[in-house]
Amino acid sequence: MTRARSEPDWGAVALAMLERGREPAAWVDAAGTVRLATASLERLLGAAPRALEGRPVAAVLAGAPAPAEGRVEREVTTAAGRRLRVALEPGIEPACEPGALLRVLEVLGDLPGLGAGELDYAIETGPGAFGRLAWVRPLGGAALEPVPAARCHEALHGRSEPCADCPVRGGGAWPRVHARTLAPAPGYEVVTAAPEGAERVRLTVRRLAEAAVHGLVEARARALARGAGLSEREEAVLNRLLQGEGLADIGRALGITLRTVKFHQANLLRKLGAESRADLARVLM
Repeated sequence: MTRARSEPDWGAVALAMLERGREPAAWVDAAGTVRLATASLERLLGAAPRALEGRPVAAVLAGAPAPAEGRVEREVTTAAGRRLRVALEPGIEPACEPGALLRVLEVLGDLPGLGAGELDYAIETGPGAFGRLAWVRPLGGAALEPVPAARCHEALHGRSEPCADCPVRGGGAWPRVHARTLAPAPGYEVVTAAPEGAERVRLTVRRLAEAAVHGLVEARARALARGAGLSEREEAVLNRLLQGEGLADIGRALGITLRTVKFHQANLLRKLGAESRADLARVLM
């Protein structure tokens, strides 16, 4: 019985990859999806074993070419900011469906600042040029030349398409600030965007740990308390409300009854001009 052409012989592909040695490589099918990856490629990209398989090659390596008829070489960038020179070669086993072998030929270096996640960069915003990097540098460092013609979502964020939450594309007055979580790691990434010329925007990326975020909330709460004339006890209740604690938990922590907590909550809401506990978020901002 003849094997269906729609079922590639992945064993043959794996064998052929192993025969090439221990170089970083991956087998990419005709749809541009990574089907097999060597352990050395996983280590190079900082990926867990088998974590690359089933992912689009464009998501694994920004700027990676799609499978083609002939050999293609290109400079690409990983999500962690590592610049590589890769080759994409046509299928190596006649028994397999059309696809290509992606080989890492050379590690060119790293874009600075991406390991720490804090950097400044500027992008072009003119017609047909949106997202093209003008310069990139770690916070406080000297400006460096980016990957030629690279777009920010490819070179800096490892995405094949512009970021959905890009503050440059959002409306509102400048500067524009957007925060996103750093899942699975705890903490937040804060992106600030401001104009730098007619068709250029500068973005600053900073990272905040959970403890730093709580500190900022407490500082803002102190400022609100002073401005509204809150008592010391009302300020203590406000701090815990903003941290998401329940009324019963606040009472236990402060050594007061639930009824007293509700009394202080009603007073502080009135003084702050908030209609409810949920409305405190508006007042906090």
